[in-house]
Amino acid sequence: MIRLLLAVLFLAASSAQARTWNILVDGSGDAPTVQAGIDSSAVGDTVLVHLGTYFEHIDFLGKDIVVKSQAGPEMTILDGGMSPSSVVKFESGESNAAVIEGFTIQNGEGVKVPGPVGPDGGGIFIRESSATILNNILQDNEAPLTTERGWGGAIFAEGVDVISTPVIRGNQFLRNTAAGNGGAIAIRNSCRALIEDNYFFDNRALDGDGGAIWLSIRIGGTVVVGNTVRQNGSGDKSGGIHCAGIVPGLQQVTIIQNLIIGNACSAQANFQKGGCSIWLGGVDATISWNTIAAGGAISDKDGAGFALIAPVRARITNNVMAEHEGHVFVCEGVPDATITNNLFWQSAPFASDIIVGDGCEGLLDISQNLFEDPLFCSYDNWGFPDYAPAANSPIFTDPLGPMGAVLVPGCEVTPVETTTWGGLKLRYRD
Repeated sequence: MIRLLLAVLFLAASSAQARTWNILVDGSGDAPTVQAGIDSSAVGDTVLVHLGTYFEHIDFLGKDIVVKSQAGPEMTILDGGMSPSSVVKFESGESNAAVIEGFTIQNGEGVKVPGPVGPDGGGIFIRESSATILNNILQDNEAPLTTERGWGGAIFAEGVDVISTPVIRGNQFLRNTAAGNGGAIAIRNSCRALIEDNYFFDNRALDGDGGAIWLSIRIGGTVVVGNTVRQNGSGDKSGGIHCAGIVPGLQQVTIIQNLIIGNACSAQANFQKGGCSIWLGGVDATISWNTIAAGGAISDKDGAGFALIAPVRARITNNVMAEHEGHVFVCEGVPDATITNNLFWQSAPFASDIIVGDGCEGLLDISQNLFEDPLFCSYDNWGFPDYAPAANSPIFTDPLGPMGAVLVPGCEVTPVETTTWGGLKLRYRD
């Protein structure tokens, strides 16, 4: 009881000492700049940034503090001025208690790190640290080409000697570019990330892989959940999500309940298949309850949906895969994959098969998947097809369901066009 009382008193004292540092754009606040507020703060403090545009690059300096906007991201901007540094840095052992929240983070150009890449992380750079990236808009950042190709246009996160565990939640990633891999996000080495409820649009890996998200990991545990990944692109493999394990063994990756829509790749720089929506190689992946649609492959080898590159282990279940401009699956090697309880519709316009490639034989059991119109509704608030199903969609009514990322109806009953597997093959015969 005495120990409990002492603990309560200690926590109360610590809470009482925490301070909020108000930062004003004219310099008249508790500190003249955002970085000066960080410099003055102690662990547990909040640096509260009032509305305005701040032309700064900030470094958390190892402090587990909250740097937060007072008026929200549309009104509070951290602008890197397109000078050669990340806008925000975490590289001194910060934990997830170090939080950046509620800013527009723009016009950063990244940090050069040891090794044959860089500059990396145009918007946010995380190395040997963890952080929480919450409710920001990351736009128009670059990981450019200097002497090497940069990775992670908006965010680069890496652990080497320690495991980094960033939480990336509720952000918008708009028009970020990387000369190399990871147009929006690049996760590398000993890094276990949670990437949740974000919106990715028009991000580009110009001469690399992973237009939206690029994972090249030594440890398992990364989770990609509840995101919208729309109309991103790459100059090589995977305009959407690229997942690679970089040591012997299969690192675990979970990709669930995401909208992965309209992502494109070219696969011109590498003999491996493109996997324009999701590329898997050297990982143990669970891919479930996603809507994966309208992927764009440059040629019939690319795979507008998935590339399964052995060694890989994948459980691909309860997804909706529709309206691709190419094969839904392509294989290289002999992947260990289970493909069941998925819905396929109107894919592969220049081939009669949903799945092609060496090692694909026998992976797609027709009896364990559904080939029906998902009865999508019309358009969302962005003016794009919303891929929400109608109330009478087979996503809800078929015994194999529910399927896809949207598990509640988006509109009322719509007319049904029935089909069969034979009819679908005939429709898309070469």
